[in-house]
Amino acid sequence: MKRLLLVGAIIIGSLGFSTNALATLSQEQIKTIVKKEVPNGQLTKFELDRENGRKVYEVEVMDGNVEKEFKIDAETGEVIKSLKTEKSSKKSKERT
Repeated sequence: MKRLLLVGAIIIGSLGFSTNALATLSQEQIKTIVKKEVPNGQLTKFELDRENGRKVYEVEVMDGNVEKEFKIDAETGEVIKSLKTEKSSKKSKERT
């Protein structure tokens, strides 16, 4: 009986590990999430990183003269952080 429980625990544990390893959302799924946030944006940076023990996509998008940065949980698709920065163009610098 103890062997059966041990074997069952090992199988269940390995299933949890393997599904966790495969749970990362695809690049296309992440791009769809970003497209909802910035429909007219142009992707300028897209990379998968590990932060605080979890996989995170770091994405930057230009929308006109506004740069938007996102950190998106690679397993859930949750937008963890977003930042918006207005970029000055050369023309606007010359006017001021």
